[in-house]
Amino acid sequence: LRYGGDEYMLIADFRSYVNTQARMYEDLSDPAKLAEKSIINIAESGIFAADRAVSQYAKNIWNIK
Repeated sequence: LRYGGDEYMLIADFRSYVNTQARMYEDLSDPAKLAEKSIINIAESGIFAADRAVSQYAKNIWNIK
């Protein structure tokens, strides 16, 4: 990786990756923080691609209104 084999710049981002992983494991060990992150994740997830796909199939292919 260090000598011309790091096409995707893995080494350049490695420190950030390690820091983010450490922060994640720290948050996972705190039940309140984990609950907060879970709720935020659900609230911000929006419509899932599968939901949209099923809706489009129902309307355009299966002719369900």
